[in-house]
Amino acid sequence: MQIIKNLQIAIALVVVFLTGCSTQQSENSKNELIFSLDSLAIKIDSSQLNGYDTYGFNAEHNVFVGYNSPLNSFDLYSLESKTAVGRISAGTEGPDGIGQIEGISPIGKDSILIQHYGHLKILNASGKVIKDYNYVDQIEKNNDLSGNPISNQYVPLRYSSRTNSVLLYSLRESYVESNKSPLSLFNLTNSTFEQIPVRFPKYYKEANGNYGFMNYTNGNVVNDTLVVYNHLFAPAIYSYNLKTKQSKEYEQVELEKQIRSINISKSPEEWEKHALESTHYLEVLYDPYRQLYYQFIWKGISPKDHSNEHNSFLDKELHLRVFTPDFKQIGEYGLAKHTYTPFNWFVSKHGIILSNNHPNNKNFRENYLRFYILQFKKIHKKSNIYFSSVIYRNN
Repeated sequence: MQIIKNLQIAIALVVVFLTGCSTQQSENSKNELIFSLDSLAIKIDSSQLNGYDTYGFNAEHNVFVGYNSPLNSFDLYSLESKTAVGRISAGTEGPDGIGQIEGISPIGKDSILIQHYGHLKILNASGKVIKDYNYVDQIEKNNDLSGNPISNQYVPLRYSSRTNSVLLYSLRESYVESNKSPLSLFNLTNSTFEQIPVRFPKYYKEANGNYGFMNYTNGNVVNDTLVVYNHLFAPAIYSYNLKTKQSKEYEQVELEKQIRSINISKSPEEWEKHALESTHYLEVLYDPYRQLYYQFIWKGISPKDHSNEHNSFLDKELHLRVFTPDFKQIGEYGLAKHTYTPFNWFVSKHGIILSNNHPNNKNFRENYLRFYILQFKKIHKKSNIYFSSVIYRNN
């Protein structure tokens, strides 16, 4: 891995990252950012995949884990050595059998937490289930919980090693008339649930919670005490302190019109059109190495382009918002179109890692698992000192 300290090279590489859109910089921020970009490619064989819809990342060991559905196995890759380092084969029947995988999260060097309907299971390196949390009975007995938790690309499974807990999401048509929360914290040590009081924008109640496919809430356990969450249909970000039980709302400036609601009786086709035209405010990620928050935004798009050709969700533009620890927006950055795979990103000690195997990427290579590594550094204006980005480059 070659280390390059020339900022001019960093600027040249950033052209690949940014679109022609202007970068929006917050006037209220005392800190500005510089950033670097590098690529990372791992050679794969015919049994491995060049993209994983269901995946997890172990930041401590710098290991990426992807669920290989054709083989019902979990492929492990070291991002440090840029090699495949193993495969965990899962069972299909008996005590070690697993159902349809919804979400995964590595919880150690050689163990994986998986979620499927009604269960959280821990698998060891041999694929043996060493712990099975069946929480269906608890949900039925606990009136505070809103239903069976799910995981998908909008609400990935998020495990916190600091609290040995998992933040779970339960889907309902609407929470307007319900006193139940969509988020709960499941403690793996004592197998107990804690409901996370979730706040909604005022217009959510006015719309009767009708946001179609966008009616999701996702979150992350940032440290021992703080849960950060947001709604897919709204730009605001919220936090909840597990010790003080206090909630905060961090309002964000909305640059476009408010996302419209949709009648629940509309057809699935209308729901899909509504989601295509609407901006999605995706999961908020915390970067403990740089004390920054990130949020990807999936911009709304017309069902047809200027040539009257149909647009798909893969044609939607991705933007990245960057925040200070108290959620003051530093900037918004447009990502190159048809380059990055939606929902395939995570934070490592080297920066934000994004899959660049978008199906329409002209540089798509079938025999590689490929990523870009984006790293931000703060410029401290008061001291008139800036910290140059370090690029980790594959040759």
